[in-house]
Amino acid sequence: MKLFTMRRTGVGLALTAGSLALVTTLGSPAAATEVSPVFGGTGIGRSVERGIQKAMDDVEVSARGEGWLGECTILAVTLIEDISGTTFTAFRVSVDATCLR
Repeated sequence: MKLFTMRRTGVGLALTAGSLALVTTLGSPAAATEVSPVFGGTGIGRSVERGIQKAMDDVEVSARGEGWLGECTILAVTLIEDISGTTFTAFRVSVDATCLR
């Protein structure tokens, strides 16, 4: 691969080798690894488990909107609140999660 022509061959080779090293570094998986931001989600369900599922759905929607399309992992369940009334049972659940790119 020739980037541009120069009269001195040594300079051209050095520039080509440097460019290849840069492309190799940028193309490596270690350089492409990004740290996911923490996404928060909230859900309401008839059980705590269902509330967590809905909260994770909320996290996935938020993450996809930011370009994080991979699998999400719960970091913490930050809230479990019993919001049951006299005629129904329900729990509000909030989670913090990270997602893969």
